[in-house]
Order: sequence, then structure tokens, then C-alpha cells
Amino acid sequence: MPTGRDIAGLLVRGIAAKLLGKWLLIPAALLLVLALLSVAVLMMGSAGQDQSSRSSGCEAPGHNSQAVSANSGTSYGGTAKDQASQVEIIKKIDAGVKELGYSGKVTRLVSIAAMGESTLENISYGDNAINPDGSVADSIGILQQQSNWGSKEQRMDPKTAAKLFVLGPHMKGGGLADVANWESLSESVAINKVQINQDPLHYEREGRIQYTDQIIAKAGIDVSRSGKTHGDAATEADDDQAASTTDEQDTDLCAGSAAAGQPGGTSGGKDDYPITGIPGPYVYVEDGAGFYKGECTSYAMWRLAKHLGAKDANTAAWLVGNTKGGNGAKLGNGAEWRAGWEARGWTVTTKPTANSVAWWGAGGAQGIGSAGHVAWVDKVQEDGKTFEISEYNNEYLAPPGHKYSHRPAVTMDNPQAPNAFLVPPAKDKL
Repeated sequence: MPTGRDIAGLLVRGIAAKLLGKWLLIPAALLLVLALLSVAVLMMGSAGQDQSSRSSGCEAPGHNSQAVSANSGTSYGGTAKDQASQVEIIKKIDAGVKELGYSGKVTRLVSIAAMGESTLENISYGDNAINPDGSVADSIGILQQQSNWGSKEQRMDPKTAAKLFVLGPHMKGGGLADVANWESLSESVAINKVQINQDPLHYEREGRIQYTDQIIAKAGIDVSRSGKTHGDAATEADDDQAASTTDEQDTDLCAGSAAAGQPGGTSGGKDDYPITGIPGPYVYVEDGAGFYKGECTSYAMWRLAKHLGAKDANTAAWLVGNTKGGNGAKLGNGAEWRAGWEARGWTVTTKPTANSVAWWGAGGAQGIGSAGHVAWVDKVQEDGKTFEISEYNNEYLAPPGHKYSHRPAVTMDNPQAPNAFLVPPAKDKL
């Protein structure tokens, strides 16, 4: 028979075995969980290889993009199905560029831009990026163009979107056709002059250019095709309007030329804005002309009124105002001035013009928000390309608030250059 000591030993060993078994279950369970997670990650990685990378915003992200690799056969754009779709997109881009009479070089640049913006996909949504003025971007299409560029239908049609890129918002200036000497710039920098994204080298990163050239070749596009590289967008978009332009205000540009105007005007640099009681930042007080004191629109209207004979802050005596002058079409915010100007039957050009209103559309340059911007062109230098601008409330170039600033030497290849120039009529033709 077992002794008391034997029985006690059996009990101790039994209890120890049970306790040890419980503690051994914990690391075993942990090992099992880790193994399952590893399998899941491998499965997800395998599934991800079948999906193309895609941009859903103005700034095409590269964090999930694959670089071009001639050895592995892996491409930036994804599967063969993706590439077939991209080929069709580029064919539509080329069709739009051809219809405008532009060269194969332009087709290539628009295609690279679309690759950088959307990986050549016609995306119907943006990524909720925030504009400089705090508004949410509503970018769509192959070029992720916002609503200030055109209607939803235009931006979602690759052929029309390509035309907008070349001719500018609403095909009325500010596109590639108006970027001076863009052929001498790198592809990415030239595109950045139109798209105004934060990284000028974005479009050449991660093999985007090399991959786009591969798709262009698959599409059978002749990038050496002759055609225009520059031209006046307003003229091309509306021949009837251009035909009515006087010789003195002719807006045509020769193919391949940089935008150049006629020398003239008087050097600025002195703040002559006569309206007093200008409030601090983000406070709005009416100026009597239909604008707010210290805003860019109020200053530009004063300079226009002065050009037409106004002497002081008596806005009642001014010949022009928000709804005064011409047929009285409303000018509104800076971004709306061009449409209002044209509605009055007044001239718009992409050539620097002394004693004209410098105009930016919504998001039209670095630091310009959705409300756009206007300024006054004091003088155009002898070269016809360098000009002086004076303005109010450009917070990108001046301290915050309703402040005056002066730019003595602007050219159209400057990131802050205007999109167009609004030329006032003669006083007797208002």
C-alpha cells in the first residue's frame, strides 16, 4: 500500500501538472493567433497585387503606387485590363487635343498630367482635399479638375477635360496654351503651372512619365505630330468673340510665342486708395461701389474708376461699380469678374496690358482661393512681358488683412501670375 508520503507526492504532481498545463495554453494560443495573422496579411497582399493604384484627389498620392520595372514586368498602372482602359483614355485625350489643332507634344503633356492626377482613370469623386481658402475641393475626372474649370459633364469627359487643360477654365484662358515657354520647362514643372499643385515635381516621381510614355506607345499616338503649342484660349474657344475684337485689342498669339503685350502705363508702388475706415482682417464694411473696403475688388474698382476720371472716394461720382458701367452686368467676387466683364461686352486677353485689371479665377494661382482675385496692372515694360501689379488683400504676398502690396516685375511664367487681363473700354464707350 502507498504510504502517506506517496499519496502526498501524487497529489502535488497532479496539481503541478494541471497548473503547468494552464500556463502552457497561453503561449500556445498566442502562437496560433500570430500564425493566423500572418496568413491574413499574405492573402491581403496577394489580393492587392491585382488592383491598380489610383489617385482620388488633386494631388495624386504615390503611397500605393508601383514604380515601373522593366525586369519584373510590374507596371505603375496595374493589370493588363487597367492598361487597356488607360490606352482608351489617352486616345480620347489625343482626340481633344487634335480638335484644337495642338501638337502631339501637347497630348503627351496632358497624358502625363492625367497620370499624375488620377493614374489615367476617370474618377467621379475627389479626396476631400482642402483648398487654400479652407473650402473642400470638388475635384473629378482624369485631371481632377474643380468646378471652376467647367461643368461636371465637361470634367468627366476625357476629351473635353483635355481641352480645358489646354485652354484653361471654361476654355477662356489660363491653360497650357498660356504658359510662356512651357516647352523649355520639365514636363512636371510645365504641368504644375496649370494644375497649381503643391509639389512641382509630383508628375515625374515614381516612374509616372516613363509609364505614361509606354501607354502612349500602346495607344499608337504620334507625339511628334506637328501643331500648335501656344495660342490665345479666348480666341480659340470663341471665334465669333475674337472676330469682334478691335485691332488695338487683338488677342491672337503666334504659335510658339510667349504672351507679350504692348509697353505702356505708369510705374506704381504708391498706395493711392482713397477710401478710409478700412477694417481689420475678416471684417467687411461696404465701400459705396458695391464692394467691401480694403478688399481686392474695391481697390481694383477704384483704379478702374480713376483710369476713367475719378478723383477721390466719392463713389457716387465714379462711372463704374459692381453693377455700374456698360450694361450693368454684376462683377461680384474676384473669380466672377471675367464673366461679368464679358457680359458687359468688354475685352479679355491673355497679353499683359497696362491700365487693365489682372484677373485670377478660383484657385487660379498659388495663394488664390475659391473667391479668385483681382489687381491693377500699373505698367508693362518695354519687353511686353514684364509688368507691375498693385493690389489689396493678397494675403499670400502681404500681411493678413486689408493691406496694399505692389509687385514691380511679374511675368506670365511666375507661379503667382494672373490668368487673364480685363481691358476697360474707352471712357466714351462705356
